[in-house]
Amino acid sequence: MARFEQDREDLLNEAIGYSNRVLFRVVPSNKELFIGRRESGATSFYLGTDIVFQFNSGGQLRRAFLLGKKILAEYGKLFLIERDRGDSTRIVHQQTVLDEATSTLMTQNWTEIVDLLVSNNRIEMVGSVPPSSTVPDWVVLITNDIGKELRIANSANAQ
Repeated sequence: MARFEQDREDLLNEAIGYSNRVLFRVVPSNKELFIGRRESGATSFYLGTDIVFQFNSGGQLRRAFLLGKKILAEYGKLFLIERDRGDSTRIVHQQTVLDEATSTLMTQNWTEIVDLLVSNNRIEMVGSVPPSSTVPDWVVLITNDIGKELRIANSANAQ
């Protein structure tokens, strides 16, 4: 989670693990929406600096980061992972079933991403790799591969 606690790198140019990637600017908020897709079909969405959704190649949610909270999929359920930095470098992980408030927040944020892409009048494409990608290409990805309703993976792994 530490890498999300500071400003993120230039994902469009540096996130080479994603063979297809696009960066949008949300109007009028100027937030950025980054979408990256791996060769396997696993896809990630980054909205601003605090919201990340990562899906496996089957379009199932495997991991999310919401306002400093790390959420992982296990056995078809979502768990909140909390880090407790004790004395020295020891890190203790506490795993609890996702509470309703966090689940609602996650659903609201995912709905916002889908609505931004489907309406497409509130986003401007900043760039893409490969450069021939268009907004409709990414809308098709959302509507066909992932959908508006979050489906939960059995594991946090990308496969």
